[in-house]
Amino acid sequence: RDCLLSRGLGDVYKRQPISTFESFRQTYWTYYLALENRLLQTERCCAFSQRNTEAFSIEYLTLLLSTCGEVDSLAKAIGTHFFPEADLNNCTISKWGYYLCQSFPGIDTKVLRFKNGMQLKPFDSWQQTIATNKKGQTIYVKAPGSKRLQWWTDYNTVKHSRASIDPDRGLANYEKANQGNVIKAMGALFLLNRLMMQRLDADAYQAIERSKLFKLCNSPDETVTFICYGSKGVPLQITH
Repeated sequence: RDCLLSRGLGDVYKRQPISTFESFRQTYWTYYLALENRLLQTERCCAFSQRNTEAFSIEYLTLLLSTCGEVDSLAKAIGTHFFPEADLNNCTISKWGYYLCQSFPGIDTKVLRFKNGMQLKPFDSWQQTIATNKKGQTIYVKAPGSKRLQWWTDYNTVKHSRASIDPDRGLANYEKANQGNVIKAMGALFLLNRLMMQRLDADAYQAIERSKLFKLCNSPDETVTFICYGSKGVPLQITH
């Protein structure tokens, strides 16, 4: 497992195209749960708190690299599933981000609830679009008014130049491998998994192992309804 968690699973072996809910669960969701479980284990040493968002460590660095690597792999798989004519091999977030936004309109507005009650939008105000350059070629750019994903920018900084000093902060870039960025990256990966699950089978999430860290707000399949009986034998419907 540690070998797989060191990078996106797509780098370890070539995955099959997304087809059924069950194949998706086995290929992507089980790996997400492995990453999530590793993040949960860090809570024993560093509580999930707004006061600890800047806390950094080797474990957070490992998790940030592996989680964002998986975001990259899954986003490309989703784009290829909905747009099989698109060549997403060896492309960057500029291109696969466009197809991800086309696959899940409104992804920038999706809200998650974290374990400690905090709410977050992993793709807040982020949209990609297409344009034409001076040579008449199609290029992929941020949509007007779109914000950059700071957690993704920090991931790339950590990945490519972690030993360098950030001139604005006077600190080494590896300190960007912190709890706050890991939680946002993990939330982004959770959201991609959940949105794809809903497309494959709208109700199946209720019957599988769920996330212990995140819930997708305003999503009917996040609730569980069951019937129990009161002391007088009257059936009661309980939803949680």
